[in-house]
Amino acid sequence: MSVIEIFQQLIAQTQFPRPALRRPGLGVTLRSMRTVCFAGPEWLVTIGGSFFIFALAVSAIFVPEIRWLHFVQSSLYVAAIMFSLRQSRWGYFIGASTAGLWDLLALFASPLFAEILDHPARPDLVLQGLASVANLAVVIGSVWGYRKLPDRCRQDIGRFILTFIVTTGFLIAATAILAPDYLVAFTRARHPHWPWTRS
Repeated sequence: MSVIEIFQQLIAQTQFPRPALRRPGLGVTLRSMRTVCFAGPEWLVTIGGSFFIFALAVSAIFVPEIRWLHFVQSSLYVAAIMFSLRQSRWGYFIGASTAGLWDLLALFASPLFAEILDHPARPDLVLQGLASVANLAVVIGSVWGYRKLPDRCRQDIGRFILTFIVTTGFLIAATAILAPDYLVAFTRARHPHWPWTRS
C-alpha cells in the first residue's frame, strides 16, 4: 500500500465536525441554514403562505394586468416559507410583516368583509376571505416560531421594524411600477374603517 493510499484512507475515516458559525443576535448558523424543520409554526407558515400564493395565481388568471405584481408579492411568501423552514428569525419577520400588512389592509382599508357579508356565495369573495385566513395562519406561525427561538434579543424589535418597512416599501414600489391603479389599496389606509363597513 502506497503512502498516498494510506493518506486517502485516513481522510476517509476522519470525521470533521461541521462548523456552526454564528453572528451574534442574527440567529443564522451554517448548520441551521441546512436543516429543514417541520413543526407547528413551520406548518402554519408553509400551508398559509402556499394557499395565499395559490389565491394570487387564481386572481392573476382572471385579472391579467396584475400578474407581475402578484408574482412579486408571492416572492415574499416564498422567502418567508424558505427561511422559516430553517427556523430563521428573518423568515418569521418577513412572514409576519407581509401577511400582517395584507390582513390589516383587508380589514381596515377595503370593503372586503362588508362585501362578504352582503354576498357570501360569490366565489371571488370566498377566495379572498380564505386568503385572509391563510395570512392569519402565516402571522400566527411566524409569531409562534419566533417565540420558540432560544436566542431572542431586544435588537430583534428593531430588526422586525426594519423588515416591516422594507417589505411594505417593496410592495408599494412594486404596485406603483407594475399596477399603479391598485395603489388605492394603500391610500385607503389613511382613512381606516371598521371591517363590517365599506368606508
